[in-house]
Order: sequence, then structure tokens, then C-alpha cells
Amino acid sequence: MFDDGKVASERLAAEGFAASKYTLSFGEGEALVWESMMRSEAAGIVFWHAELQRNAIRGVFSKRAGGEAHQDFSFSGAETSGKTVRLPATATAAMPLGIATEAPTTPQGHH
Repeated sequence: MFDDGKVASERLAAEGFAASKYTLSFGEGEALVWESMMRSEAAGIVFWHAELQRNAIRGVFSKRAGGEAHQDFSFSGAETSGKTVRLPATATAAMPLGIATEAPTTPQGHH
């Protein structure tokens, strides 16, 4: 969930990850890129990287915990109302991202 310049996850909050600030930048073409890093004393660090283009979002969520192998998950989703998301001429941290996303998929353990 994006609110007040931060991104949060109910599931990650249950593991001790607090909402964190995110950055917005322009990628290739009309893509808007958002990134964030969340920390938890008990559960480690998670990184988010996603690209929003027109009515779709796709990205990677990486979780790293202590000495354990880290896990990467890919996710994607699309605007469900049939509307096209129109990006402003300049990106701002307050811009709402009204995209419904699917649960993370494709776990890949790394050493």
C-alpha cells in the first residue's frame, strides 16, 4: 500500500518490517520505476523494484535474512477497471499508484 510517501505491506509488517520511503524515477519509454528498502531487526532486509507502464506493473521483491540464502520473487498486475494509468510529466512521491497486484510468485533461492 502506498500512503504519505511510503510503501507498506501488512504481511511484512507482521514480520517486523515498517513502512518505508520509496523513490520514483523514469525508466525506458513511459515506464515509471519505484524502489524501496525495508528493514527488520528480526527478519532482515527486503528490496522492492517495480516498473509501472500504462496499465501494468511488474517487479521483483528480494528478501535477505542474516546468513540464510536470499529469496527473490517476481510479481505483476494490471489495472482492473480497464482504465489506463496516465503518468504526470514529472514523478512525485505523492503520486497515487492505483494498480492491483497479484501475490508474489516465482520464488528463487540464491546462495
